[in-house]
Order: sequence, then structure tokens, then C-alpha cells
Amino acid sequence: MRFRAATLAALLATTTASAQSTFHGNVSRTGVYDTSGPQTFGGIKWALTAGGPIVTSPVIADGVVYIGALDGHLYAIR
Repeated sequence: MRFRAATLAALLATTTASAQSTFHGNVSRTGVYDTSGPQTFGGIKWALTAGGPIVTSPVIADGVVYIGALDGHLYAIR
């Protein structure tokens, strides 16, 4: 499913983050998160080939993963 950049802006304006409270894990922006992280690797669940480089972080909302790419599309993976 493909969406335009305007849809991404609307999605981001209405979505609240619950997984982390600040960019890069803390107010110092160190990228260090206060968690032990995953203990096992569960394998690859899916793969995506976009029409351009993916330079954004994914957003998860209601079981859908949204990823923006430089081809001007927002990809929604369910």
C-alpha cells in the first residue's frame, strides 16, 4: 500500500509515541536506551523493497508498520 508525503504528515500529526519518550533514548541524545533489549533473534518476519532509499525510522500504529522512502511514498506493511 502506498501513500504520499501529505499522508505521512497527517499520520505523524495524529500518532502518539509510546515506545520511547524522547529521540535517541534520553535527553542527552546518546542513543543508549535503558533496557537490556531482545534476548533472542526470532528471524526475519518480512522484507520490503522500496522504490528509493529508506532513511526514516519506522512507525508502528494499530499493527501496521509505516516506512517512508525517498521515492516519495509511505509504505504500510501489515
